[in-house]
Order: sequence, then structure tokens, then C-alpha cells
Amino acid sequence: MQIFPELFVFGEFGPAIVPEPLLREISVGDWAGLTADEIDTRWPGPEDETFLERYARAPGGEPFDQLWERVGAVLSRLDRPTVIVTHGITSRFLRTRAMGLTLADLEELPGGQGVIFHLKDGEHRILGRSGLQPDPQEAKRLP
Repeated sequence: MQIFPELFVFGEFGPAIVPEPLLREISVGDWAGLTADEIDTRWPGPEDETFLERYARAPGGEPFDQLWERVGAVLSRLDRPTVIVTHGITSRFLRTRAMGLTLADLEELPGGQGVIFHLKDGEHRILGRSGLQPDPQEAKRLP
């Protein structure tokens, strides 16, 4: 695991860490607590299903428009540069909305676990991934 010590300036000498319930992971309803194999056995999906299609069909799961509104509420309150730590799908929604894109653009941004993303002035960059060095070629400018 790669550590980025410049990000760990919290606590006594840095800004307070404030939990934000609106940035919780998307609810997967009836799938909560199940493994991928258990889900596939009980609710098989098409073989060519994208990860977004999989989330969208979770029985009793949170609709995408609700997560979209949650992350929008958080973004509307930001008034300074902010470090946000959240779950993968929530991060994707947050970054897509922060870039001024729409729900239809969710698959346009990269995702992944253990990834540090940086957004500023319409530029979206990957600063690092667990176990990997940052790749300057992964910067992506979006409208």
C-alpha cells in the first residue's frame, strides 16, 4: 500500500475530520452483506452487465437519482478546498457532479478502490492508487 504523507495533516495541527453521512456508500438493499457469488446465484444478471447496471438492479437498493441529490447537497456546501474520503460508487457520483456532468456521464470517469483523485478547475487527475505510482498520463480534461 502506498502512503501519501502530505495528505495526513489532520488532527492537532490540521483541519478537523468531519464525518458526512450524505457521503455514505450507496444502499444495495437486499444485497447488503452478501458476497458477489451469493448475489449472482440468487439474482443472476446478464453476462455483459456493467457495474452501474448491476448497482441499478439491486432489489430495494438506493436509486441513482437519490445518490445524485446526496452528493449535490454536499457539493453545494463546500466553500474551500476540501479532502473527501468516501466509497467508490459515491466517489464516482460526487466527481461526475463536481465536473458539471450528468448521470448519463457516470461511466466517463475512472473509478477503483484505493484511488486518490484530484479535481480542480475542470481537470480530473488520478494522483495515486494503492500499490501504484501516480500516472501523469491519466489526467483527463472534461467539459
